[in-house]
Amino acid sequence: SLILEHGSLLVMKGQTQDHWLHRLPPTKVISKPRINLTFRAIVTGNHSM
Repeated sequence: SLILEHGSLLVMKGQTQDHWLHRLPPTKVISKPRINLTFRAIVTGNHSM
């Protein structure tokens, strides 16, 4: 379990996505607004990764 402080940035790249799950804990009441940014690289054509 990893708790990030306000203003923190966690970069999950490479094999990190294969070995770790990430999520915000579920809540019934929204106490504060939040922003989620997702950046993706789209690979088209016949490229091996």
